[in-house]
Amino acid sequence: MSEHDLYTVTVTDRLIPALVGQAGCHYESPPQDEQQARALIRVLLGSPRAPAGAGPWQHPVAGGRRHIALTQHRR
Repeated sequence: MSEHDLYTVTVTDRLIPALVGQAGCHYESPPQDEQQARALIRVLLGSPRAPAGAGPWQHPVAGGRRHIALTQHRR
């Protein structure tokens, strides 16, 4: 597997502080193959299937929205 076959998943929760007491959080996954990255996105979206397409995706969460992006990892 070359480094061009690896992807990272970036997740940003944008929340309303008055509702949940914080503005949100940000996470970037370690590099992983595309199938693993899409499986992570599936879990984060609460979906029964891995998402198609290139994204980005949005999903409601308590007090705001979750923004998810899939990007090819480059060193």
